[in-house]
Amino acid sequence: MELWTVSVNADPRYSVYGAHGGGQGKFVRTIATDMVNLGWNVTTITSSSGAADSVQHHDDIPNLIDLENPSTPHISDREIRYSDSLFQKLDKLIESKPPPAAILCCHALSWPLVSHIHKRTAAPIISSLCSSGREKEEGLGKVDVARRRFENELINKSEILIASSESESTILKQDYQAPVDKIIEIPRPIDVEKFSPSSSMSPPFSVLFVGRPTRQKGLDTFLEAIAHINECDVPVTIVGCSIKDINEDSILCRYMKNIDIAKITIIPSIDHIKMPSVIRAHSVVVIPSRYETYGNIAVEAMACGIPIIATNVGALRTHINNSKAGYLVEPDSPQDLAHAITKLRSRPNEQKRMGSLGRAYAQKADKRMIIQSLSQAINHKLELFR
Repeated sequence: MELWTVSVNADPRYSVYGAHGGGQGKFVRTIATDMVNLGWNVTTITSSSGAADSVQHHDDIPNLIDLENPSTPHISDREIRYSDSLFQKLDKLIESKPPPAAILCCHALSWPLVSHIHKRTAAPIISSLCSSGREKEEGLGKVDVARRRFENELINKSEILIASSESESTILKQDYQAPVDKIIEIPRPIDVEKFSPSSSMSPPFSVLFVGRPTRQKGLDTFLEAIAHINECDVPVTIVGCSIKDINEDSILCRYMKNIDIAKITIIPSIDHIKMPSVIRAHSVVVIPSRYETYGNIAVEAMACGIPIIATNVGALRTHINNSKAGYLVEPDSPQDLAHAITKLRSRPNEQKRMGSLGRAYAQKADKRMIIQSLSQAINHKLELFR
């Protein structure tokens, strides 16, 4: 059966752990490559952002349609507008291919395109918000009117709403009044064979941060926390931003002045194939996000048997409460984060215990089981739709 996956704001070809990569792109890539094994013919509709600093490694995605830069939307707090040329390309695509049995919308920003395809084909819509405007408002204190409008329209028109975590399911029910019978809770798929514990001895204590240099990911909180423990001689690795990113941000630059730069390794982007070995080379993964719908890196770290320290928000709270594989700290609290890092450093046995608990938790997100569950859910809904 034909499944069209629409993700215009995250190109799945980009390096997953770079400034323009993330969990959404990885989710889209997994759908494109793994659902084929279950009899689906997946067409992935995306848009290259032209980001020169992201390394593209994934040119093997089958049936990928690149709408290119004309699809880049004009975005403001109250309006999201796409170019006419984008919809002309979509019309040509619709005319040239068999109609989809279903459309998977991977973010509210893709809603105008999904709506256009739906009107032309009448195919049912499956949606995954990936991150909600409600969480963004709570984490950053900024109301995104256009995004919330798109989300409400998407939720209203969707036959299936994929919630990647308990927290996202709760938000869909309470904040968006989504019908309970539309919601299915399916974690993001993780390759637990690649993301697996190391068989060698644990390395000396070191800290890993993975994330874009945005306010959401809390790099400022992380750097301030590292400044607090700088005298402890803890090696730090930052993946997902560059020195240029830090130097262009006055806040990040201020914190960096208080840190011994010789102790920090900065990796702007990295291919997902290399990420398990990077995680395994560290003692703890720190995730100081101000909001997080799922937090792939948290579950990937757990799958590698590495404990995490994360903020008490969204799915991060769910992951740690359900796994006991790390510590929770309050967002915007570098002192608490620094204390948690030094506490874990002094407890090697607890590191091992948390690592084992995390591995058991992450195996529930094994991509083979998750993709199978998603395929079955879509098939079941399509039977009802017919």
